[in-house]
Amino acid sequence: MSDVAQLQPLFDTEAYAKGLATAKAFAGLQEWVAPGSEQLAALRPSPSSPKGACTGDKDAERMASRPVLAFVLFVVQHLACFVDAIETDFVTKQLGSYHQIVPCANTGGQQGNNSDSPAAETGIRIQNRGANIKVGAELQYSDLLCGIVTSASKTQRAVDKAYAELMRSTCCVFENQYNRRFAFGLTACANEARLCLFAHDAVFSSRAIDVTTTAGRQTFVQLLVNLSLCDLDQLGYDPSIRRDRRRKCWSIKCPSIQRGRSGKSAKKTFFFDRVEQQASGLFGTRTRHFMVTDEVPTGGEIRPKYRLTDEWPEAAEFTDHSVRDEVRLVCHTIRKLADKDAGYMARNKIIAGGRACFDVGTWAVKDSSKTVLGSLSDLHLPDNSTMPFRAHRWLVQ
Repeated sequence: MSDVAQLQPLFDTEAYAKGLATAKAFAGLQEWVAPGSEQLAALRPSPSSPKGACTGDKDAERMASRPVLAFVLFVVQHLACFVDAIETDFVTKQLGSYHQIVPCANTGGQQGNNSDSPAAETGIRIQNRGANIKVGAELQYSDLLCGIVTSASKTQRAVDKAYAELMRSTCCVFENQYNRRFAFGLTACANEARLCLFAHDAVFSSRAIDVTTTAGRQTFVQLLVNLSLCDLDQLGYDPSIRRDRRRKCWSIKCPSIQRGRSGKSAKKTFFFDRVEQQASGLFGTRTRHFMVTDEVPTGGEIRPKYRLTDEWPEAAEFTDHSVRDEVRLVCHTIRKLADKDAGYMARNKIIAGGRACFDVGTWAVKDSSKTVLGSLSDLHLPDNSTMPFRAHRWLVQ
């Protein structure tokens, strides 16, 4: 048999259409990617409209979100089917970080724990593998991976308005997700999409991705695939803070001030079911306070013994030279004083704390703004100042 005769298409489009009913989704995404889309033309401001105004306001924005959701749905359906089709023991090991993402839409009303939360319209969340892939009817900030703000217009005014709404929504993500270190967001203004990264000192936006072009659609598909295959820490989550659904609480692994036998800092696990202070701010230290205990919960209400502070202060990149490392300085002072000043030790008792650290494969990563930003940390802020280095720190007292 010749090599040509052995060639088979990677995707059997007819089988996909029958098994996943993607024909409807494909028709929906054509509304967004077709240059002559009648729907997009109807949504754009008329010549008599004020510059940057959107016809229909919220109704127009909801209509503009439909093809965006259809595009996301179409891609994630095919990605899930492709992963299932090639899954073997070897591939399963390589795709250990695969997450099944799905688009979600809001049916109206405030979302999240805060009644002042903006009513975000659309977004992307992670769901359990094997679950039905469809547009979810409920958008909750507590499980939102990436917010999406749509607009029927792509004027600068419309883009800026989308940025502002996305920032408000991302504040609610940080407030409702206790394990979120940074977050992504998407704007879709007419046919132009932009990816935003919300860090501690700045928001970074990608160039406009024109989905009416082949290159733009390829870039957008690559973005969705990357969101599905990235490790959780690369998506902005803290692997050290986990939801324990069986015990109905959260657990957090914090560096211990005690040294292990190998000389390395050990970790101590704490549990909490309530937060004293949420991280509702978008920039700065973004401090959280958890009321925690080191006793393993038995299913009842947790009785806190300590306060755990989770923050991102400015610091020296190398901890040995940092004058702001409170844990290191207090521990150093305690060692120096030993039994000479019991009063000082009682007033400044530290149970655990230090630089937040999590494992990625066989590597232990000390969390910081440089871990989050990578090469972006070398950029300058709008006032031409350098990007401050922030260390992720925990302190239990």
